[in-house]
Amino acid sequence: MLWYQQRQASPGQCGAAGPIVLQPRQLLTLPGNTTTSSPVTLQCSLGPGFSMPSYTMMWYRQVRYGGPVEFLIKEYEKTQGRYKEDLDTSGNRFILQISELVVEDSGVYYCAASHGETTA
Repeated sequence: MLWYQQRQASPGQCGAAGPIVLQPRQLLTLPGNTTTSSPVTLQCSLGPGFSMPSYTMMWYRQVRYGGPVEFLIKEYEKTQGRYKEDLDTSGNRFILQISELVVEDSGVYYCAASHGETTA
């Protein structure tokens, strides 16, 4: 069974002038040892008054509760294995697409925003 949950961040600020990252809550399950060639698309956006070109956007995954949070991809990397990102600055959205799903893709996915260049 493939299990995926996109973490719904409560609209809070990161620091006094930090961005508000909005991430709709999604839950996806696939029966059995299913693999699929259809990609899954996740997205997040920044709250009103925040502009994506001012931030470095990133996706992370936590495989199990209390476990480590794993860096997946950041903007402009385009493709990292089966992970592909797309930064839609006009729509203020950051998109993650996962192709060829496998059970190891199960986890909680997080979108993050940071000022300036960051390292994973």
